[in-house]
This record gives sequence, C-alpha cells and structure tokens, in this order.
Amino acid sequence: MDGLLMLVISSLTPWVMERLKFQRWFPLMQPVAPLLNRITPIVLAGLVAVGVTVQFDHGTLSVSGLVPDQIVRGFMLWVTGYLVQEFSYRRAIK
Repeated sequence: MDGLLMLVISSLTPWVMERLKFQRWFPLMQPVAPLLNRITPIVLAGLVAVGVTVQFDHGTLSVSGLVPDQIVRGFMLWVTGYLVQEFSYRRAIK
C-alpha cells in the first residue's frame, strides 16, 4: 500500500509544483529558483517514504519503525519516489 501511495503522490508532485511556480500568492516556488525547485522533490519523497511513527500517550513518547528492514524499505521508497517525480516531470511537464 505504501508503494502505491508513493507512486500516486510522486506522480502528482511535479504537476502541483509547476502550478505553484506561477501563483503570486506562493512566493517560495518561482521558476527562477533552481535550487529550491531541485530540493523540494527530494524532501517530499523523503517525507512520504519515512516509515517512522511517533505517538504521545499520557506522558509517554513512543517511536516505532526504526528497525533495519524498515529503514531500507523507506530508503528504497524514497529513491523510487524521487525517480518517479523526475520521470513525470520530464515526460509530462517538460
């Protein structure tokens, strides 16, 4: 399920970013900001791929998902998400 979610979000991210570049009310994403335009997809792919969950219940903080197989899975999802974003951008937007 996470892989499917990653593919959907990664496919839509270039389209959303392209729309935000030309909105006057969103000054952070401009067509002339190449560094921000390059970093944003990488960060978004990482945020979607991270499998760490945090729960705060009655004064106890629980962090789960920090096991080696989940870390490797998250890294692979991150790379996949970034590659799908790049492919979508180059084929659909450019």
